[in-house]
This record gives sequence, C-alpha cells and structure tokens, in this order.
Amino acid sequence: MINAATITKAVTAMLKAGLSDEYKVERGEYINMDYGKTPWVGIYRGTLDYNPSTLGRGNNNWKADFAVRIIVQASTFKNDASIAEDLLESYIEDVLAVITSDSTLGGSVAMTKGVKVVYSYNEQESENVYFQNAEIEILTEVRTS
Repeated sequence: MINAATITKAVTAMLKAGLSDEYKVERGEYINMDYGKTPWVGIYRGTLDYNPSTLGRGNNNWKADFAVRIIVQASTFKNDASIAEDLLESYIEDVLAVITSDSTLGGSVAMTKGVKVVYSYNEQESENVYFQNAEIEILTEVRTS
C-alpha cells in the first residue's frame, strides 16, 4: 500500500535542509542518550491506519492515516532546569517551522492533518545536567496507489 520509510526520508531531508548545522538529525536510529549530543532530532515511523476512501470496487479505494514521530532533545550543564525547558521550546519551534512550511512533507503525503507535542524528562537527579525531550507527532493523510 504505502512505504512509510519514504515519508520519514522526506521529513529527514526537510529537517536537514531547514535546520542549522548545530542540530543532529537522524532517522530510525536509537533514541539519543548522550546529553552532549543536543540539540538532537530523531525521525521515526508511528502508527499507520488504512481506511476505505470510497465505496465500490477498485484498486485505489483506500487512504492511509500515518503518524510521523519526531523526538527533539535539549540539555544544559547550567544548574537551572528552566534553561533546558526554554532551549527545548526553541528547538520545537525550529522543527515545527520546517515541518509546517510544506503540508505535503516534501510531496510524500497528501496533507498534514495535525500536530501533537508530548513532553518527557529524564527524571533522575543529576548534579551536572538537565536533559529534556519532546515527541512531536505529525498526523498525515496519504493516498494509496
């Protein structure tokens, strides 16, 4: 039906072209555990749901709802968690500016239907670093061929 890797490749290309060189952008790699490697952005496949698009018989009567997952990470060695939070927000804004600049994600989807951001934290106490993450879920619609 559709090749989800084609979409994640397109998103990766968009982010590499649209973000500054300070960002480390990777597709399908293990989630970064190295706080010294931020700002870090990882692109992953999310859920893929197929639904009938029209009634009748034919080969093109399906559409797919696909979620692209993007993990964004920020860290700071300064003894203030709010600095990491502010950095993370600026990184999310940068990523979303690139993603929302093209609702077809480089022509890989029919349209972007929505965006969801979920925040998480490394909740282990550390004297040296604050390390924060957000997962951005880009909800898309794809026509099958």
